[in-house]
Amino acid sequence: MATVNELYGLWQDTGLRNHAEVCVVMVALEIQSEDPAPVNHAERLVWAKEAFTSSRSVAVAMVKYLLATNSALTAAQLEAAIAMDVEAANSPLLAAIRAAVDVFAGGV
Repeated sequence: MATVNELYGLWQDTGLRNHAEVCVVMVALEIQSEDPAPVNHAERLVWAKEAFTSSRSVAVAMVKYLLATNSALTAAQLEAAIAMDVEAANSPLLAAIRAAVDVFAGGV
């Protein structure tokens, strides 16, 4: 299990924040063209607009949420899961953000 200091260190990591910001914008772009649109598409569009206009703050919130919900993992496991040295389209972080959008878009 990651310690509080390890989690804090991870969510302060500039590389992780940069990676998350790119992923947030990529997911926002996907949301704009969802077809068929999910039931909460309107809320997801609001989230996407916020992601485009405030990508850094949205990314930081997403990083904090994802680290907190996976805090049972060790810091080494979290760092391995983040895998920042992969192509953006294959990023585990992209998949995690895609899966967590509804928490922020009011769909859960």
